[in-house]
Amino acid sequence: MSEKTCQAYATDIRNFCTFRFVENEKIEWKQVRSLDLIGFLEDQCNRGKRLSSVARSLSSLRSFFKFLHQEREIDRDVSQSVERPRLRRPLPHPLSKDDVT
Repeated sequence: MSEKTCQAYATDIRNFCTFRFVENEKIEWKQVRSLDLIGFLEDQCNRGKRLSSVARSLSSLRSFFKFLHQEREIDRDVSQSVERPRLRRPLPHPLSKDDVT
């Protein structure tokens, strides 16, 4: 994973913590529910974040919650029940006659 990707993932997780937890409060990951994640993603959409950025935030959180589950910090990975945003990909452009010949 590139350094920029790691930084982006860390930023996404920090942003979720800011959204979900009170400052200086001990973070209890076992208390996080899928609705907390959905609320965070909706908040990002409402703030004008691009859908690709919101999808990356979910990917960051999924990786983090998978890690927490593997380390037995949480009983179940609640991020797996959150649907991924559907990204609209542009259709490919057909070749012109000049491109073919």
